[in-house]
Amino acid sequence: MDGEQSVNIVAMESFLPSESFDFFNAALSNRVEQFDTTNQVEYIMDETLRKKMTEGSIRPFATGLSEVARKKCDGSVLANDDVVSPFQIFFKSPLKGLMEGNDIEWYSQVVDLADEGDVVYEVFA
Repeated sequence: MDGEQSVNIVAMESFLPSESFDFFNAALSNRVEQFDTTNQVEYIMDETLRKKMTEGSIRPFATGLSEVARKKCDGSVLANDDVVSPFQIFFKSPLKGLMEGNDIEWYSQVVDLADEGDVVYEVFA
């Protein structure tokens, strides 16, 4: 909405590195799978991240969405009891598979792939 402060949503594929150079390859979500703690590397990552992240949240593997759902399209604010927001959202890109490789900077490819007004991510709840 014009004149309104933006609200951020944190979404990612995983805490683990991606195997794809394609920025749009994976579906992103506000909830990610927990680490496989039977794997030594993931166990160490789990312990490290969980320790730090639980300092700020009791749900370290998800981010909330209620702030996004707090306003109507006209900018008016809903009462807390009237806010209804999804538990999980997914971002999927129609640009999946169109990036050419990691020899070109990813942001240059995004600029070349999408024009103003194009859909970069479709959102599903």
